[in-house]
Amino acid sequence: MGYGDGCAALIGTKFKLKEFIFFKNTKTVLGSITMFIISFIAISILTLCFNQFSLLNVLIVSAVATIIEAVSPFGLDNLAVPILTSILSYFII
Repeated sequence: MGYGDGCAALIGTKFKLKEFIFFKNTKTVLGSITMFIISFIAISILTLCFNQFSLLNVLIVSAVATIIEAVSPFGLDNLAVPILTSILSYFII
């Protein structure tokens, strides 16, 4: 989450191509794509290290992390993403 959210903020503010507003948060499509890609890479590396890699599970957790980051109100994404993706990962990975 730390890498994904940080990179999403950097890319999103640098290239403000298409923005969307959800709960008074302005997010960019490119930032959300960056969040997904970085989350996918980080989760893939971790699951490969523990011999738990499953492409479907990694895609699901990465997508959920991206959605939570996009829709979390009032900047709560820094709290909501790690907690909710950890819970999801526990149950499906």
